[in-house]
Amino acid sequence: MKHESVQARFSSVAAMRGKQTAIARPDRSVSYAELSDRSNRLANFLVSAGVAKGTPVAIFVEDSIEVITAIIGILKAGCIFVPLDLKLPANRLTAMLSQVSPEWFLTESKFLTTIAPHTASARGVVCLDSSEDCANVPMNVVRFDSAPEHF
Repeated sequence: MKHESVQARFSSVAAMRGKQTAIARPDRSVSYAELSDRSNRLANFLVSAGVAKGTPVAIFVEDSIEVITAIIGILKAGCIFVPLDLKLPANRLTAMLSQVSPEWFLTESKFLTTIAPHTASARGVVCLDSSEDCANVPMNVVRFDSAPEHF
């Protein structure tokens, strides 16, 4: 029995439900199509930046829409997502990051100062809430075949 990856399952659901709401908050909602497009752009940005399959990518984000976008985009790029708890003490965060050594950080602009000490050895930092990095990247999926056996 072949198991479908999270990103493949999401893409199937997004294709069927397009304009339906995927995430709803009191102040904002996102459709499946929009979430798919945003995660595709992120995945393509990571791939075009040279991020290899299996590369750890840290997520230091508070906004629920950005968290979901980041997780799906990272998986579509064939990478490993490393969610970081914003409430961890600095020394615990440092210990975690030294064990995982993420090459990239996805964050929000309000956390740039907080994560700055941890990004010295990173290849890049992307602000999901204000970055133009992904804005002009195609929405087609470059790499999508990652599965647990690839890691």
